[in-house]
Amino acid sequence: MTKLNTALSVILIIAVAFLFSREFSSETESSRESGTTLSATNDDVLTKPIRIAYIITDSLIKNYDYHKELSMEIEAKAKILEKDIDQKRIAFEENLTILQQQSANMSQEQMQEAQLDLQRAEQNLLAYRDSKAQELNVANQELNMLILDDMKIVIDSIQKEMNLDFILSKDPNSILLQANADYDITSLVAERLNENYKNRKK
Repeated sequence: MTKLNTALSVILIIAVAFLFSREFSSETESSRESGTTLSATNDDVLTKPIRIAYIITDSLIKNYDYHKELSMEIEAKAKILEKDIDQKRIAFEENLTILQQQSANMSQEQMQEAQLDLQRAEQNLLAYRDSKAQELNVANQELNMLILDDMKIVIDSIQKEMNLDFILSKDPNSILLQANADYDITSLVAERLNENYKNRKK
């Protein structure tokens, strides 16, 4: 009886060992298969051709009709402002000359009051100049934001049409120094921008 129990115990140990080894081998093979699949997926991504295009920003902006019109408006305002400030500056310098000519016939109190008036006039002129310069700066920023919004709409559309992965910008501040002209879509983007602008005007 004891011998039979011992034999059964040995058989059970061998069976358990066999099942354990078979399960372990099956998990290892499964892991290897998963690893092979993952590697193949990564290889597919890495070997997939990348579709890239670029735009020359300066050229695009110059050829966008809406940008031209808004830039002309801002330049016209800048010229008017420059002329206005020049006139105010000339008037200030004339008052200064008059004060210098009349200073000999003025009392100390009159001289001090006249100098204070000139100082206030000069401060007002500088504040006026700075205020108008800030207005022009804001107008330029708004112009840039409008152009960027318009460009985004067109570029998003072209990216979907051409199934592009990347659209780069080539300008003096970009890290894209040289590029094949075959990938340049500047004229296409400019054409679409002008088409959209004409439609908006209609």
